[in-house]
Amino acid sequence: MITDPGLKDTLQIIVDMCQKYRGPIDIDDVLVSATTISTNVAKLAHDYRSLIKPILIRQAEWGALTVCPDLWTDNYQNINYLGLTIYFVDSDYKLYSFDLCCSRFNEVDKTGASVLQALRKQLDLFGLLPYMDNHNITFTIDRGSNILKALKVTTTPSKNKLKQVEYIDDTSSDDSSSEDDVPTPSPSKYIEANTTMSNLSTKAKEVLITIATNKKLVKYAKITGLNKVIHERGGVALKQECIVRW
Repeated sequence: MITDPGLKDTLQIIVDMCQKYRGPIDIDDVLVSATTISTNVAKLAHDYRSLIKPILIRQAEWGALTVCPDLWTDNYQNINYLGLTIYFVDSDYKLYSFDLCCSRFNEVDKTGASVLQALRKQLDLFGLLPYMDNHNITFTIDRGSNILKALKVTTTPSKNKLKQVEYIDDTSSDDSSSEDDVPTPSPSKYIEANTTMSNLSTKAKEVLITIATNKKLVKYAKITGLNKVIHERGGVALKQECIVRW
């Protein structure tokens, strides 16, 4: 449509009518092709990676960076994707969370080795591979066996920073489905806490206490049926949620 001569002629007439208010305008300078747009998008992606890269590296050096990978499929076009969500808390105890990437999964299969290769490709774009290899990055995953197998290759018994969580994804829709929903054994065999409450800072304790209190509140609301009452009266039902998908 952009390269259609009729569209160019029409817009050129409009521009000519506006020349008394501004200097001469070449319509080719206004309209850009799909190739130009895609090139500019690639440049913007590179520029933003350059901005976020030193921030992520600094957090990884401190051991404060958490990566949540997720494999999923677009059911409309049946395209496989690997999404990475980043979490970290700065020195002021402020939580940051953003989607690092949503890349097409182009590996030959979905074995642990293939998933690991795709994951390393994305982290390499941000200079994070050395910190992954040195176990300075914490990975938090759901029950998916594909990603679990991939990350177990990079962990050792003494430096295991792979954390597995169970969750109910309330944000999923009919347009996509997770590719790593196969149940795996209890997470207790993969991670053990080695930090006591007494060793935590005051702010960190407040966060943990708030989380524990909220979980008790949600559990109580579910057991007593308060969610239904709240919803019937026009309120918002309480729910536990962990977003790990793009």
